[in-house]
Amino acid sequence: MPGLKYPIPHVPMLGKGSILLDIFDAAGLPTGLRHLGNCTKFELDLKDDIAELYQSLNKNVSLIATALKKRQPKIVITGTDFSSDHMAIANMSSGKTSLAIAVGTVTAETLVSATAAPNAKGRYFRTATPNYDPTGTPPVLTQNLITLVAGTDYTLADPVTGLIYFPLTSSIDATHAITITYHTLLGNFDQVAGATVPFVQGHLVFVPDPVDGQKIGCDIWRVNLNPNGQIGLIADDYGNWTLDGNILDDTANHPLSPYYLYTFF
Repeated sequence: MPGLKYPIPHVPMLGKGSILLDIFDAAGLPTGLRHLGNCTKFELDLKDDIAELYQSLNKNVSLIATALKKRQPKIVITGTDFSSDHMAIANMSSGKTSLAIAVGTVTAETLVSATAAPNAKGRYFRTATPNYDPTGTPPVLTQNLITLVAGTDYTLADPVTGLIYFPLTSSIDATHAITITYHTLLGNFDQVAGATVPFVQGHLVFVPDPVDGQKIGCDIWRVNLNPNGQIGLIADDYGNWTLDGNILDDTANHPLSPYYLYTFF
C-alpha cells in the first residue's frame, strides 16, 4: 500500500529579519521604534511549569493527571552591533550621553602627584581632559621647575584617551609632582554608563525576511529585557551581546493576544 501523502504544501522557514524595539519612558509611554542592528538570534520560548499527579495505590506508578501551574513566555536576542545606542540597551543604561571636548588650553594640571612620583617610571598617567594635541601644540611637562624632554623623559602614548607614559629610563625624580600644560582638540565622544537601570522595557517588533519559506512577523507588546552573558571587549572572534526577555501580560491593551501576536505575511 502507498504511504500517506502530506495533505497540504509544506512551508519551511529559514529565518532572517530585523528586530525593532520601542523603549518605554519612565511614564510607560513609547519613544519610537529603533533598529537593533544585525541580530544572529531571535528565539521565543514558552516555559511551562507543570504539576504532575501520580497514583499511589500500588507499585506500578503511573501518571494520572497534569495541570499547568504557570507559564512564562521568554525571548532571547543575540546582536553583533556595538554602536553606543545598542550598547546602552545591552548594558542596562538609561541612555547614552555625550562628552564634548572644546578647543582650549589646560595650564599646570597635576599629572603625577608627589605621592605617586616615586613609582611613576614604567607607568601611564592620564590627563583630566582627553583628546590633547600631540603635534601642533604638544604638551609641556614640568617637574620642580625643570621642563621634561619629550621622547626621553616621557612619551605621548595615546593623545585621544589622554595617556602619558614615563619609561624606566626617564630622568624624573621620585620626590616632586609633575605638572602638564596641554591644548585640547575639538571632539565629541558618546558615553554609556552601564548597569544604571534594572531592566529595559518596551514593545518589540520582528520584521521577517527569511531565506526560505514562510514570512512570520511578531509583535511582543510588553517585554522586560535583561543581559545574559559576557561582552568580549577582547576576544578571538567577533563579539556579541545577548538579551533575555520576560514577556509581560498586556491584556489591558490587547485582550485577544495579551502576550504576543504572529502575523503570517
